[in-house]
Amino acid sequence: MRKIFVPLPTIGSFVLLAAFSMGSVAQAESTPETICAVPVCDIAAYLTALREAPNAQREQKILKDFPTFLQDNRKTTDLAVWQNLAELGEKVQELSIQLGDPDYILREAANMIDVSMLGLFRFGPTTSENLFEAFSKISSSGRRYEALSFWDKLEREQSLEVVEVVVDFAIKAEALARKIDDPEWIIAKARQLATTGSTRIAALDPIVEGQYKIRLLKDPNFAELCGDMDSVDTLIVANWMTSEGLVATLMSRRLGMHKAYFKNLLVSEGATRIRGQALSQGTSSRITLKLDKDTGDIRGSFSSTRTGCTYRLEGTRKHSPGLYLRDGALELPEKPTLKSVTGIYQAVLVPDSVEGSKPKMLEGRFIIRSHEQPNGSVLAASFVRKDFTQDFQYGYLVSPRGFMVFNSGSGEQTLVRWDMAFRPDDQGVWAWRGQMFSLFNGVTGQVVLKKVSELGSDDEE
Repeated sequence: MRKIFVPLPTIGSFVLLAAFSMGSVAQAESTPETICAVPVCDIAAYLTALREAPNAQREQKILKDFPTFLQDNRKTTDLAVWQNLAELGEKVQELSIQLGDPDYILREAANMIDVSMLGLFRFGPTTSENLFEAFSKISSSGRRYEALSFWDKLEREQSLEVVEVVVDFAIKAEALARKIDDPEWIIAKARQLATTGSTRIAALDPIVEGQYKIRLLKDPNFAELCGDMDSVDTLIVANWMTSEGLVATLMSRRLGMHKAYFKNLLVSEGATRIRGQALSQGTSSRITLKLDKDTGDIRGSFSSTRTGCTYRLEGTRKHSPGLYLRDGALELPEKPTLKSVTGIYQAVLVPDSVEGSKPKMLEGRFIIRSHEQPNGSVLAASFVRKDFTQDFQYGYLVSPRGFMVFNSGSGEQTLVRWDMAFRPDDQGVWAWRGQMFSLFNGVTGQVVLKKVSELGSDDEE
């Protein structure tokens, strides 16, 4: 609703008292000069009236006006209104400090600022700068928690750009919360928002996920302090689709073992920076990575309590499910759906060769069923052979680009991942073709699925 205001008179306390007795702000008939669409059109005049009023009258006016302003505008999405109220709160707070007003008046002004900043946070532009500026001006820890909670919807956000912005903001918010000694529940909320967003980034564009051929280089200045990490040759990054979020492991495929494991990784700076710290098997470790999404080159550092130096990490991408979004023009015979991908497949798994070993082709049946879960997983599957079975509890389908991802695991470092896309071979034969890897022993390989049968009758049909 448009509001009409004129400046309060400023010539003597008698006139001021009369103006206060007539209402929160004097009104006049609508004219082009006095029409505005914000609660207080002339903040300077409002402040002058407050300054020249007796203390009791000033306090009464603030205690009456400020809750009214907030109540009247509680549902607005108009940025001009929230900017106006924020400016009013800040100016009145400054004035009250100068005049030595009691604490409850200062709290009223602070609440005006906090609520206004929440409005700017929620309805302003979704940029890291705007979110952080509004957040940093909120004085109440409860209101800061409210601001962070506004983005609980992030795990359902469909815009990759928005998620990346919010993650960058959340990382800054956590740092600020630590700096000002916020309660741990604020710090934890900001960290949760960052990790949830990082997982969402991987879901919308899994280019950070995959297998990387790497090597760890000792710091030449402290080589004698470095441990034995020479055998590490593989980095694996994956969205586990569980509470562990985005995970990574440093593997020695030659030894068939992992050297470090990280969960709830943070992905920021447009999904080019990856970092994490963890206690894995009692060892405190840190990893920081910088990824070139186009070339797949990866650089970074690794350190742990088992070594006295920081290793430099360098490598390149061997495979990522994100490449299925980038493998050129695609004309699918038909777009796969949750219903069409369920069924029974003939599956072939060919492990990659490792020094000193000969790969053995494994054949079996791969059975896919729909199974929707709160974490966004919509598929489940099993790879079945006479000698063993691998169950996949989590899976999803990206229909427009024709690819699926399946995860199997029940705890730290047990993840087995199959990801595949519906693509033709050189002879034009279409099938589901992709990769597998294991965080358990570092085995990687190629998979091919060809559908041989639909499922039997469903008891829900």
